[in-house]
Order: sequence, then structure tokens, then C-alpha cells
Amino acid sequence: MTRNQRREDKFVKTLERDITGTQRDITGTQRDITGTQRDITGTQRDITRTQRRGFKIFKELQLQERDKLKIEPITKTEWKEYYGKLWNKKGSKGEEGTEEERRSEVTDDNEDVIKTEELNKVLKHAKNRKRCGLDNLPMEMWKFGGNELKMHVLELFNKIIDKN
Repeated sequence: MTRNQRREDKFVKTLERDITGTQRDITGTQRDITGTQRDITGTQRDITRTQRRGFKIFKELQLQERDKLKIEPITKTEWKEYYGKLWNKKGSKGEEGTEEERRSEVTDDNEDVIKTEELNKVLKHAKNRKRCGLDNLPMEMWKFGGNELKMHVLELFNKIIDKN
């Protein structure tokens, strides 16, 4: 072998050692990454368990608070007064007086129902993009839900009025 060939062989062996060392480093780094991924997965599981425990505690607190509530039935006149004030905020007085006054004078059951025009008027003046109530239904759903939904709402409200 000539001197140049020996140098080349030595250089090639050095490169092979360096490549082998680099491959070992890469394998070690891959193991570290896999270990870190396992740690992250474990941490995610811990967070999920903690969230579940928190939600269970929160739900239990809600149930305890709900049990403390006393629900008293609302009379027909209270219901009329409340919704009469709510629907007629301006207290629009015509020849017959306010809607509330007209309703209190009504004796015939047919006239004691909510009419479609009244519901449409209320929905027209209701504000959009406001926080939902206890039913978690936005006002837009009531306003733009269509005539079938309005008819069901009217039927429900009128049944409530009739039963009181």
C-alpha cells in the first residue's frame, strides 16, 4: 500500500467512527424524545383526571345548591303582571289603557290567551347577541326559529295561563 492509500484508509475509518458516533447520538436523542413524549402523555392524563375530578366536585356543589332552593308556584296574576311589565316596558297606553290593565279586566278565557301578534311584537323588540337565560337558548333562536316554533311557544304559554 502506498502512503496515499494508507491516508485514505485512515480518513475513511475516522469518518466511519464519526458516523457511528453520530448515529449513536441520534439514537440517544430519539430515546430522549420518546421519554419526553411519554412524560407529556402522562401529564396530559393527569390533567384530564384533575379536570374530571374538578367537574365532579363542581357538579356536586351545583346539586347541593339546587337542593337548597325553595321553589314556590307562581300565581296566574303574578305571571301576568311580570310578563305584562316585561312585554310592555314602554307602558303603551291607548284608549283601553295598558295591556296589563286590559288583561286584568278580562273575564272570558278566550281573551286571556297570548296572540301571535303580541309574541311577534315582543320578539321584534328583543335584543340580539345577549346572554342566554336558564334554558341556554339564544334570543336569535326564538326570533328566527320560524312560525312553527312560535306556534309551539304560544301553545306552551297559553297552556301555562290556562292551568293557573
